[in-house]
Amino acid sequence: EALAAAESAAATLLGLVQDQQVPVSDVADVVVRLHRLDSRVRAVHAAAVAQTVAAGAMPTWAVSPAAWIRHSHLLDSTRASTVVLNATWLAQDGHDLIRRAFEAGEVTADHVTSVRAVAAKTKTRRAAFLVMQEHLVEVARNCDPAQTATTLKRWADAVDATDGDDDAEKAWNKRGLYLSPVGDGWDIRGYLPAAEGAELAGILNAFTDKAYRARHINTDHDGSGASDGACGCGEGCNCG
Repeated sequence: EALAAAESAAATLLGLVQDQQVPVSDVADVVVRLHRLDSRVRAVHAAAVAQTVAAGAMPTWAVSPAAWIRHSHLLDSTRASTVVLNATWLAQDGHDLIRRAFEAGEVTADHVTSVRAVAAKTKTRRAAFLVMQEHLVEVARNCDPAQTATTLKRWADAVDATDGDDDAEKAWNKRGLYLSPVGDGWDIRGYLPAAEGAELAGILNAFTDKAYRARHINTDHDGSGASDGACGCGEGCNCG
């Protein structure tokens, strides 16, 4: 019944605008209010999408939530995926402020996309967003989606910078080197952090270079590479 009432109200509003029954002095304000109403309706749509996905209540033919939205809404794949990602992200615990701003028409679906795309990218950002959400939503309330994205990226750069020590610790804990005999050779595998890997590369390069030079000197002295004289060292050789 509520949906039918909303559809009826939309038809009534359309008739008033088309018949030019809205006073000229009020038209601009009506446009702004309709824009906010559009965002509020999209927020309801997002909540319904999230509920449908969570309950697994999609049609049986839908192979994924995005496929369902793509076919039922006649959207391209990218837009359909964005609709689903925004809806499920907004429904997550802790996202109350951005969700309420959307429901009130204070931010648009494009604002939500700008915030989610940056804030949800890494575990560290997701955690930081919960702490800074009030300030970041205020940015969205006062900026267009592109400006919001730019500001969020600057915030993310600061957050990512604090994550450097964690990345180094993960890399150190992941380290390992394995040597296994394979036939008449050795198989070398493993992972080392950047600094240790560079050091080992230098050691291996020096070792292989020394082995290469030693092998070729021995070969020449054996006579297998001879081109002048008995051993191939040339005139003045004292090998023999």
